[in-house]
Amino acid sequence: MVGLTKMQVVVGVTLVRSFSFVIPAILCAILLSTAILAFIQKKLYLEETEVISTLPLLYATSLGLMLPIVCSIIPMLDGLKLSLVESLSAARASVKTLYIIILTSN
Repeated sequence: MVGLTKMQVVVGVTLVRSFSFVIPAILCAILLSTAILAFIQKKLYLEETEVISTLPLLYATSLGLMLPIVCSIIPMLDGLKLSLVESLSAARASVKTLYIIILTSN
């Protein structure tokens, strides 16, 4: 990652995370849903039809790829605004304290 800008790091990390988790999950879901639907059709003596149509498959794939990308960009950008020591500090509290002083006049 030497020589990359912060935005290139964010985009690269999010794409790798998205593709490495979502694509295997989608493939497993397609295989399991096809097998389960074929089993149900066989048990209920239904005529076999096209198991998965392409349009819902494209919608599910695009949504499955976009959600991890969108959900992980904002925390990464917040972490990149700080220095490395500040962003990894365990003592840094995420909750900020607000003090209110009420002055009374007599």
